[in-house]
Amino acid sequence: LDVGCGDGKYFSKAVEAGCSCVGVDASLELLKRAGRAKTGPEKSQSLYGSAATDAVGGDCVRLPFKNSYFDAALCVAVMHHLSTDARRVRCFEEILRVVRVGGRCSVHAWAEEQGDGSRRKFGGQDVMVPFNARMEDLTQEDVELGGGSVVEEKGLVEFERYCHVYREGELEVLA
Repeated sequence: LDVGCGDGKYFSKAVEAGCSCVGVDASLELLKRAGRAKTGPEKSQSLYGSAATDAVGGDCVRLPFKNSYFDAALCVAVMHHLSTDARRVRCFEEILRVVRVGGRCSVHAWAEEQGDGSRRKFGGQDVMVPFNARMEDLTQEDVELGGGSVVEEKGLVEFERYCHVYREGELEVLA
């Protein structure tokens, strides 16, 4: 299971390893790029040419799967966008609920402690960070509702989004 799979960027690694992978994300537009978004009875063709990948719409705090359904779960770049401890704990609970006993879970989020070579510098734990989206992937309404700034020369729209930057050991306390 890939929680917060977005456009399915990790699906190819699962397929290469001989695994099947199901992704879940709240963004239907990103799921369309993942290749097999379920938006009704129809499904699009998998980007990876394999029935081993699938993607469904859903919320990380209410995963739409049965208990103990998966052997493993990956959650990359999701936890730092959850704005409260209650939502963070609930995400962990949901991941643990859908992974079988003895399964594996890997959760990754931005850390306050950055190495010397990092381009990321944070002014606190709860910050707004820039996020760039391709103009071709957005409607005018997306730009207006999201408060984006158009960068014509790059073909991008820059948005600000919430990020909770974790201190060392903080994720382990939540889990």
